[in-house]
Amino acid sequence: MQLRRTRFATPDIWKLAMKQPKQNKVKKVKNHKTNLFGETIGRLHLEKQDIDKRGGKKSKALRIAHKVEKAEEMERIEKELESEKEQIDGEFKQTYGFDEEEMER
Repeated sequence: MQLRRTRFATPDIWKLAMKQPKQNKVKKVKNHKTNLFGETIGRLHLEKQDIDKRGGKKSKALRIAHKVEKAEEMERIEKELESEKEQIDGEFKQTYGFDEEEMER
């Protein structure tokens, strides 16, 4: 065996000789890994989601529970207002000696 050529080719011929087809190049896949068992594991990047703003169909039981909760809240508020009115009427009577109802007559 003998080495006969000691000069390199011209740059344009060298470039043409070193050219490889695109099919041979492996495209890098981002955010994918393969574990020991050969399973592909990927990572997804999503924007932050606001669950409160998401709409969706609520079940009938949830709608009924919401109505009951609202009715109980209104009842509690009405009781509180009634007790405050009675307290104010009592203070008025104690201060002035007669009820507001008597004053309206």
